[in-house]
Amino acid sequence: MLFCSGWNFVCPFCMNSSLIPLKSGVEIDSSLRKSRIMENIGFLDVIGATGGEPGLQPKSIVQLYTWAKFIKTFINTNRSHPDFLEKLLSKRLIDHIAMVIKSFLIPQKYRNVIGVKKDITQIISNIWKTLELVRTTKVSLELRTSVVSNLIDAAESIRSIARLAKKSGIYILRQFFPLNVLNDDLRHIKSTDRATLVWLAKVSLQEGVQKVYARTRENGLEGIELA
Repeated sequence: MLFCSGWNFVCPFCMNSSLIPLKSGVEIDSSLRKSRIMENIGFLDVIGATGGEPGLQPKSIVQLYTWAKFIKTFINTNRSHPDFLEKLLSKRLIDHIAMVIKSFLIPQKYRNVIGVKKDITQIISNIWKTLELVRTTKVSLELRTSVVSNLIDAAESIRSIARLAKKSGIYILRQFFPLNVLNDDLRHIKSTDRATLVWLAKVSLQEGVQKVYARTRENGLEGIELA
């Protein structure tokens, strides 16, 4: 897994907040990345890029994945860089895309959730463009939402997201942990309990999502059914 520094959102509940500044990491030469991969190739099934947002370092990721055609690759993205994903897809450099979706795509609501004060019309437009782009490919896709008490835990929000996810195939509801988050108020709330995740997963299934999972520390990744 390659953790990229730099994140163009400022989500108050971000659990990788130390990676938000673009200069928070250390520059790694491409030859070192390649040698690390080859040294461990017998143990690897896939190479992934997350962060941070890999779309902020597109040249580096495209270069690495062009070299790594002998192994499967995936990307974890906030969907705000469609041109980056389009390049990976057009060159057939990606096998799986995991996309984070924070809330339903209403500008005021999404702005609060991602912590961006400026106008986010272009961000919302890019997110829609990314969704339409990946739906026209055969690359496997999953959407993920972190469920945060008093912020992203309402059935209304999850139903709206599920309507987007039902064409994607897989939707994962993740347990929130108040670790290293930016908002001090969120440091003191409890982790999302499994019962809430299961309930919201069933709400998603009611909206027509084919495969819904709950991810917790206690049980790992669980497939959820309506019955």
